[in-house]
Amino acid sequence: MFVPSRGHKRPSIYAEVRYPPAPLVCRWKLKVRNPATGRYEPVRERQNLFTDAGLTNLAKMWMNQGTPSTNLVIDSFKPVINNATLPAGSTSVTLSATAQPHKSGDTQLVLGLGLAGQETVSYSGASSLGGGLYQYSLSSPTVNVHNQNEWAVRKPLQSDVLSDIISEVQYDAVAAPGQRMAASGPGYSQGSANYVMQFFLTGNQALTDWVTLGLSDAANTGSGSLMNHLAFGFTHATGDDVELDISLTLANAS
Repeated sequence: MFVPSRGHKRPSIYAEVRYPPAPLVCRWKLKVRNPATGRYEPVRERQNLFTDAGLTNLAKMWMNQGTPSTNLVIDSFKPVINNATLPAGSTSVTLSATAQPHKSGDTQLVLGLGLAGQETVSYSGASSLGGGLYQYSLSSPTVNVHNQNEWAVRKPLQSDVLSDIISEVQYDAVAAPGQRMAASGPGYSQGSANYVMQFFLTGNQALTDWVTLGLSDAANTGSGSLMNHLAFGFTHATGDDVELDISLTLANAS
């Protein structure tokens, strides 16, 4: 038993035993079916951000108390660059949108979403110009050239919730009105501490702009919690069958 002497405090157990968080990586890979070969070919890959609700749910799953987050959330809300041309080195950008593109606490935008020149910029101030226009003062100049009508969205935050999904899409208005697509089958593992869930959408489902994506614990659009959120940038065209693989990997911290 440890008996502290005068002026000596008992050491905290938390000073002796520490559990650094394990790295958690979730990657989204989109593949489009090539009609000539029948093969699904990768066209987009992104890494998602787990929200507060998503991290809490993952912790609860350890004790069989969480809810599987296997329902695909698609947001088609699409702010665009309003500047005729945004040269490299620009220190401000104006966006056009049907609703305010940012929320309180935001500090970054993703410009040119889905394009080769996509970049993330920080801003120090935002103001409404009226008529659906919003101007942002950038903290540092842009690196790439951007053109009018390129997609430009707020960078998702860990604090994001379902109300940050502005224009959610039902995946099949005829066969499943008001529904999110559920993952196909039980999924599979690519190796130690990895698991993959998959979604398959035909060339007549969710035919719209996939601006941001996420996962939810509820099947109905507009309900449940937002567990993941990421800026994606893809337009699902008629006739294109697509496969979406979501790979979650855990690793011990060093």
